[in-house]
Amino acid sequence: MKNMKKIIISVMTLMLIAVLCSCSAGMRYDKMSNSEMAPRAESVSESYDYGNGYDYGVYDEESVSKSLNPEEVENKIADGGQQASDPLLDQKLIKRANITLESLEFEKTVFMLEAKTKELGGYIENSSTDSWTSYNNNQKIYSAYYVLRIPSSKYEAFLTSTESFGNITNISREAVNITSEYRDVETRLKSIKTEHTRLLELLEKADSLKTIVEINQRLAEVEYQIDSMTSRLKNWDGQVDYSFITIRVEQVETFTETVEPIKETFGGNIVKTFNGMTKTVLTIFEYLTYFIVALIPLWIIIAIALTIVIVIRKRNKKKNMEEK
Repeated sequence: MKNMKKIIISVMTLMLIAVLCSCSAGMRYDKMSNSEMAPRAESVSESYDYGNGYDYGVYDEESVSKSLNPEEVENKIADGGQQASDPLLDQKLIKRANITLESLEFEKTVFMLEAKTKELGGYIENSSTDSWTSYNNNQKIYSAYYVLRIPSSKYEAFLTSTESFGNITNISREAVNITSEYRDVETRLKSIKTEHTRLLELLEKADSLKTIVEINQRLAEVEYQIDSMTSRLKNWDGQVDYSFITIRVEQVETFTETVEPIKETFGGNIVKTFNGMTKTVLTIFEYLTYFIVALIPLWIIIAIALTIVIVIRKRNKKKNMEEK
């Protein structure tokens, strides 16, 4: 009986070790499945670095552009009903647009794009062209990428004209209002220029070497600040006067069809909910199957242990019967 107890204790110890190993493996699998199967969030927002360290508020470009339509402003001024001092005209807006369009005639589209840019007084800041061979007909397919600078007064006109270049598959627009930051730098620049003038006056009246050195040191600091602020304002002026328009042209054999979103109905929602629940049940069943399969080694160990115990018990019974 003592031998029997030792055997049972040994078997139970092996089973406990197997359970612990299986649990740790399951935890590792769960961590891996969570990290590998979790959907990756796709960022749909865009950010622009203007190189000046300011966090600007982003406004609805369409509503802003409507309120600042250059043609309307010019008409009102001509009629005497709108003066140039209107607060809307004093807004400092950096306009940007991103467009992706398809073209059946790549060279023609590129020519029209560059011609329209020149016609409106803009220029190409950056451009590149790529090509590859199509697997369908073994012909070369081209794509082009443009960064255009268009006068802000012609911003809407240019965007409207792009509809004739090809099939627009994506377009996004924004207007960044930097008026507050611009006015703040203007005010500080005016103040520091006043200080610069005052320092020059003091330098002329200085009668000691120590005073001259101190004034010159301060003058160097002030002039550096003036140059820095002036450069920043010029940079902003360039971005405000000439909008940024990024265009990607892709050569295609046929245009992509635009599918209008289907309106949701009561019956459609029921079907959608049923499909979602079905997927959930199937997912649960799938993970349950994984769990059962992961425990197969444990079941095998338990079966072997039970077999050994049963065999030993039968042998012991047979021995006891023979001894009696």
